[in-house]
Amino acid sequence: MKQVLTMIYLSSVDSYYDQQTGLVYVCKSKSCRDTNEGLILKDMKEQWWDSLTPSDLSRIHLDGGLY
Repeated sequence: MKQVLTMIYLSSVDSYYDQQTGLVYVCKSKSCRDTNEGLILKDMKEQWWDSLTPSDLSRIHLDGGLY
């Protein structure tokens, strides 16, 4: 059976969040939509967190809570 991955796009930080694994994939640039390897959400740098808009932040859920 083929598994479908659904990621949440966080436009304010140009990143994709995989709710199943808890990993964040940051786009390399505006012209290159490729991403680097996924990083654990709690390991994201402070600058990344500061750049999140409230609406994007509210889309990051883990067990009913927010980071």
